[in-house]
Amino acid sequence: KPFYFVARIEAGFDVEVFGVSLCSVRVVGQLSGPGPLVLQAQASVRILFVKVSASVTVELSSNPPERVVPIPNLPEHLKGELTNPDNLRVEGDDRSVIFGPQTTGGKLFAPVGELIWEQKRAPLHLDIQKVEGVDLGGWHKLEVTAGLADEKREDDWFGVGTYLKLADGEVLNNAKFAPQQSGLRIGTGAMSKGNHKDKAVEIELVKLPKRFRFLDLPGAQYVSAGLASVLRERAGGAQLDPGPAQVAVRQEAWNAHAGNGQVQNTDALNSVQAFVQAKQASGVALPATAKALDLTGVF
Repeated sequence: KPFYFVARIEAGFDVEVFGVSLCSVRVVGQLSGPGPLVLQAQASVRILFVKVSASVTVELSSNPPERVVPIPNLPEHLKGELTNPDNLRVEGDDRSVIFGPQTTGGKLFAPVGELIWEQKRAPLHLDIQKVEGVDLGGWHKLEVTAGLADEKREDDWFGVGTYLKLADGEVLNNAKFAPQQSGLRIGTGAMSKGNHKDKAVEIELVKLPKRFRFLDLPGAQYVSAGLASVLRERAGGAQLDPGPAQVAVRQEAWNAHAGNGQVQNTDALNSVQAFVQAKQASGVALPATAKALDLTGVF
């Protein structure tokens, strides 16, 4: 940011006879923009020993370049995410509750499962240098808490290059996306009970004629054991036994090492978190499973 692009094209051909060039044409073009959008072109024609060249620059639009708005206060810039109702959702469902139309502009959730607040504009609990393409002028870390004992972190995938200033080599050696904290997850045990209102519910009962199972009919004696088993499962539902999990997958743990080789982190880190800590300490990030190299007697 600001967004810009440069597109180049180069083409040409050469006609030779017995290694001697009779005619050649070469065209070079470049389109850059936006603000303004500029086309530059150069062409040259050569016939035997005579060469003619010409170039032209055309401004296709005079729009001003994109203006980058600085972010002097990062919490102030993102505070609207705290009151955005679209950032709230709940995991869990109470099918006995149906919400009517909401006219207050808020959101209603059944008090089951877990309440999740999550935003996608910046990773939390991670030192960052940029937000939305804007350089912050240093290292910043955002922390958020609801002040409840039952709160847990909610993670999502963030693009590393969007929030860190990386050299070309660092871009190639880092994961493109990594899970970072995006919000909070609060269990129902931490919620306080609000005001309630009793509602009288009227139920209309309709009694249907008695239904008979197929096995109760006189023809049950002709049913084979296999068919009887199928009918029982159909009436009572099949019982599934998934068994124990055969494969477990977890995020690889990394360590941040200082310049003297000592591990700096105190808890498990992913590759990006370890890279950020190592970069600030002028060290190196390595997988937690990497063995230490004994350099006794080398230095």
